[in-house]
Amino acid sequence: MPVIVIGLDSAEPRLIEQWMADGSLPNMQNLKNSGVYGRLDNYDLFAAELPWTTFATGTTPENTGYWTPLKYSPDYRIETRAAYEYDEYPAFYALGDDYRVCSFDIPQVRLQPELKGIQINAWGAHSPQIEQESSPPQALAQIRASVGWHPGLHRDYAHALNMKSTLQVYNMLMTGIEYRGDACIELLKKENWDLFITVFGEAHGAGHNFWQFQPEHPLYHADIANKNLLPKDPLKDTYMAMDQQIGRIIENSPKDSEIIVFSAHGMGMNTMDLPSCLFLPEFLYRYNFNRPALCNGVDGNGELTKEPLTAQKWNDWERHIWSSLSVGSAIARWSRQKLRSKLYNLLAPIVGDDVDGYPMSPRTSAKVNAGKPWYQPTLWYANLWPTMRAYALPSFSDGYIRINVKGRETHGIVEPEQYHQELDAICAALEGLVCARSGTPMIKKIVRTRKDPMDTNPKLSDADLVIGWQETFASDSVRHPSYGLIGPAPHFRAGSHRHSGFFMAAGGKLPVGLSVQGHALDVGPTILQRLGAPIPLTMQGKPLI
Repeated sequence: MPVIVIGLDSAEPRLIEQWMADGSLPNMQNLKNSGVYGRLDNYDLFAAELPWTTFATGTTPENTGYWTPLKYSPDYRIETRAAYEYDEYPAFYALGDDYRVCSFDIPQVRLQPELKGIQINAWGAHSPQIEQESSPPQALAQIRASVGWHPGLHRDYAHALNMKSTLQVYNMLMTGIEYRGDACIELLKKENWDLFITVFGEAHGAGHNFWQFQPEHPLYHADIANKNLLPKDPLKDTYMAMDQQIGRIIENSPKDSEIIVFSAHGMGMNTMDLPSCLFLPEFLYRYNFNRPALCNGVDGNGELTKEPLTAQKWNDWERHIWSSLSVGSAIARWSRQKLRSKLYNLLAPIVGDDVDGYPMSPRTSAKVNAGKPWYQPTLWYANLWPTMRAYALPSFSDGYIRINVKGRETHGIVEPEQYHQELDAICAALEGLVCARSGTPMIKKIVRTRKDPMDTNPKLSDADLVIGWQETFASDSVRHPSYGLIGPAPHFRAGSHRHSGFFMAAGGKLPVGLSVQGHALDVGPTILQRLGAPIPLTMQGKPLI
């Protein structure tokens, strides 16, 4: 009996349920009514980096050693690791000669040698972290010839206040959703697959880029330039478009197919980006040097604007943040704060815009950290890491802190026997960090990743502390009783990840009206169960049905 699996990358179950109920998602509503439905839990930390690796391997990051696509080394370097290698734990759907499988555009899963059928990678996934390739090699070229390229591949990014680029992303995603439906139908017609699996990465890009149009976001009522260029609810539009293509995929699947639709994690207003990539590294700078560097209030006076910022200088988020640095020569400060970007980039090398003892400029970071997320202020502070007791590592979700341990780091400062004392001091200081607008404590959870700082287990996280942020308010500024105001900053991306997903299935021999609840690790074993395939002992989930 064929099993058709459709992933919706980062689709938020609250919205799925709301829009099914109001009739906007009729195909998903029909699946829910005629089969199985329930919520899935996932890890509440490493929310952006883990879901697809844990889904594909069916095991935890403690086993794979894969925590993020970035790898830190104790000589203070960050390298791009990209996707997990799948050498120790292969993807569960690489089932060998007994099953014919078509895998189309699964994010962060490399080509699997034991998968017999068709694999097409990085056609249009959000942040695929893998090469654009296929097996057999001609399969990708055939899809390109008949359907085309996904217009949003590596381009589905916009800042929350830039409505022109947000509109471009909207158009890319709406076109890409239609193309994905066409590609899936073409692949379904090639063969009677035992398992067909694809993922709509467009839900991921839509969640990051369109959440400011949801009523819960602080920018929902803001008067943002060119906001009227976009429809009233672009996020709902993308979900409706995906639902339409799900209907087409079902219509073109064998009649006895079992259909599974799921998301491994969800999305909400962005409560992670600014705290992890700006507030945390600046907080640790002040913790180490007892002085501010970036975002010390309006004009550096520690004051907060009455409302969130609705525009950023030069329409450039990185430049807006950098212009808040108020040290250096008079001409360097003037050029940093006044010149248009093209002129600034010409003059900055002459006037020496970087200042000793302070973070490097984004212009310098782009050179030093080429091929890495240089735009994150986290990496602007990397020139200072050897002189700091603790510093923030780059992140796409939670906050990561590394202790500069003597004998572990190249220029370590903290004695190993002082490691836990240092962690205690940082945790205590972090407890004083609150949202400057709502007064909400910023810290939801802090996890210590190792008992011994000298533990060389390569499967441990690079971070010594992992910070889970509050999720009730999208903060543009924070305040601390000892280290003052950090912000306000323009919102970066509008949406960030949540750890809840959903699962629905119908058709074939599946029961009707069954309610389930489980973990994202349970999706793989459930798919194998429906196929009648053995479930490897390495998989840590269990069938949901």
